Order: sequence, then structure tokens, then C-alpha cells
Amino acid sequence: MKSHLPRALAILLTLSAAFAQEGRKFDKLLDYEDVIIRKVEPDGIRIMHKGGIAKIPFERLPPELVAELGLNAEDAELHRKNTTVAENEAANREKGADFLKSRATKLVGIILQVKEGGILLSPAGFTTGKTKEIKVPYTVQEDGPTTLQPNRKPKIVKGFTTKTVPEVITVEVAWLSCDTKPYIDGMKFEKDVYVVGKYTYVGTDGAERTVPSFTTDSTALLTAGGHGDAAEAAKKPVGIATGTGFFITASGHMLTNNHVVANRTKIEVEVGGKFVPAKVLKFDATNDVALLKVEAENTKWLPLGEEKGIGLAKPVFTVGFPQVTVQGSSAKFTEGSVSSLSGANDDGRYFQISVPIQPGNSGSPLVDGTGKVVGIVSATLGSGVSSRGLEINQNVNYALKIGYAKSMLGSAFTPPAPLANPPKTREALVQATADAVALIKAQ
Repeated sequence: MKSHLPRALAILLTLSAAFAQEGRKFDKLLDYEDVIIRKVEPDGIRIMHKGGIAKIPFERLPPELVAELGLNAEDAELHRKNTTVAENEAANREKGADFLKSRATKLVGIILQVKEGGILLSPAGFTTGKTKEIKVPYTVQEDGPTTLQPNRKPKIVKGFTTKTVPEVITVEVAWLSCDTKPYIDGMKFEKDVYVVGKYTYVGTDGAERTVPSFTTDSTALLTAGGHGDAAEAAKKPVGIATGTGFFITASGHMLTNNHVVANRTKIEVEVGGKFVPAKVLKFDATNDVALLKVEAENTKWLPLGEEKGIGLAKPVFTVGFPQVTVQGSSAKFTEGSVSSLSGANDDGRYFQISVPIQPGNSGSPLVDGTGKVVGIVSATLGSGVSSRGLEINQNVNYALKIGYAKSMLGSAFTPPAPLANPPKTREALVQATADAVALIKAQ
């Protein structure tokens, strides 16, 4: 791979300069008066001004300010592309959620027959999503006994009040498409499902019947309803995600996998025994890499190396935070070697490595014998069992080559000055790596 170091020799200084600009004041900037820079982004700046809030794209900014902030067309295009992708994905997820909500209902009944691919219920009751008004009787007791009037007779008032409730439909038979393993004839059934439409079958008497149809498979329903993008998003895990990142500057800039932080609204990184906020500065969804800025100072960092000198059998190692709910939150060291110079399906962006990794190692640095990062741990090929009972795909793991991360950082990247006293022993290299990695928590 062509080296990206010459192209990258200024980013960290630029990033630091950009952060220094936030809060900077201008009496006048272009058409805006009393300007304060609120945020510097790869494609421009967000400002607060005399008339309100605005964003100025870098193409409209004075050339000297563009140069000072390190803005350029390449970074702007990548940022805008990724922002559009993220916005489209969020919109698709929202549409998918609304679609599922409109189809959700609770199905109750007795299992009439278990068939291939599903079950017949009879009788079956479900809500339609509509509502109806019913009258509910009530009784009010007025003028009842009190401590002051113990002999006073109560006055009873009876009547009806109107209440809006879901409309419930009961049908003779309904069809549910689902995994039939847990069910048998005659079992009582009650489950949250989704309305599909109609299902036609031939009964034991030879007559053809069409009945209401339901499913438990939200992903299949989303796909069938034209919400395939939302279906893909639905496959992703929900809740709190954990991963690993590693600092590349002393001012809190960190690299990790994009999938660790993608579409997450709250990102925190553990620094000094406590979680501190972090934000995504840049990301490349295609190559699964992201740059974070952590609210921390004087962070230990790792130098970025070159993958061009990495050959087969090259010793490498990583330090990360695998399966913290099981293995604990202390950093874990594993080592191995480069098994292949390409990834799955000969993907040249990756190394295949024999370094053992597990969920939570995503974003860990792949470090060579000099202590430099040559890759980012990205994925593992799941193990399985063959038809002969032999386990396959044992310890097949992949790391993104560091050059792709450098490309994402952009032309303004400048690595920090080399350490005055770099680690000299293997143990010192591992400890330096452990000091520079951190647990990421995203939700």
C-alpha cells in the first residue's frame, strides 16, 4: 500500500488548532456580526452571531481562516457523505419503527394445529389498532355518614361513563408464522406479534379458507414492507456497547472501530478510573474506523507505524477490553502473528492475524515489536462445527491496516514528536500499549 505519511504530516496540530478556535470571537465574519465560533467541523464552522445561529461551509470562509483551521475539500466531502449516510439510516430506522408499531398487536387463542412454518389458532383474538367507545357503569355514594352526622342516610347515584378502549376482534381461525418448536396442539397461546395480512390454507374437509395472518419475525416483515434498511439496522445489538480505543495524541484524540460508536448518542471513555465524555470528530463507515476526541489531557499515546514492512509470521500483539461483563474491566494482553496479508475474500485492506480476540476487542491497536500501531483489530470469523463434528474457523481474526486510518485522518495529520525515552523491553512495550488503550462505552 502507498504510504500515507507524507500526506498526513499535519492532522493532530490542525485538530488542536481547530479546538482552540471554538469560542473565538469576531466582530464581523462575512455577512455576520458579533460572531462566536461554536464548533469546528471538517466541512465548515457553526457560529452564533448577532442574528442567531448559522453554519458557514469552508468554501465560503476566508482562505487564511481555512488554512488556520486545516479545512480541505477531501475531508469535507467525506464528512458530508458520512453525515448523509447517518441521517438516512436514522430516518430509515424511524420509518421502520413506525411501520412495526402500526402492525403490532397481541394475539391470544388456543393452538388448533401446528403446521409447517407456523400454527393455526382458534378462536383467536387480537386488536386492530383502532379504538372504540364503550359505556362503563359507575356508582357514586353522596351525602354518606360522617363523624358529625352519623345517622344521615347515604344518597346513591348510578350512571354510565364513556371509555375509549382498543378494538378487539375475535375470529374463528388465525394463522401465525413462527418457529413451531415450543408449541403443540391444544396449548394456550398469548404473544405480541405483527399483523401481516391474509393466509389461505386447505382444511381437513378439503375446503379452502382465508384467515388473518400474523408473524413474530419483525425483520422479515420490515423487508416485505419495503423497509429493508430498517431491517438491517434491527439486526444490530441494542443497549450499551463496549469496545476498545487507543490514544494517538496527548490531548485526547483516539482511534477505534466505527461500529463501536456508530449511531450512538452518548459515548464515554474510561480515563483515570472514571468515564469521561467523548465525541466523534470523523469517521469512515466503509473502512470501519473513527476518530474520537476525549475530554482528557496528557493522555498516553501510541505512535502510528507503517504496514508496508509487515510480512507473514510477523509477531504482533494487542491490548484491549474483551467481554467486560464476563472477564472484567482490566485490560487484556494477547499475542500472535500475521497469518495473511489480506482478509476475508482476499480483502487487501486487512491483515489476518492469529492474535486471539473476542467481542470488546474491536478498536484495539495491533502493535508490532517496535511499539508502533500497524493495524486496528476489527473482526473475528465465528467458529463452527462441520458435518463430521470437527470445529472449524478457529482463531481467524482480522485487523484493518493502519494506512486506511491515516487516510481517514486526512492531509492535516501530524504525529506527535517521538518520545524522548521510548520503551526498550518487550514488557515495557506492552505496558506502554496498556497505558494508551481505554475502554469505550456507547449507548
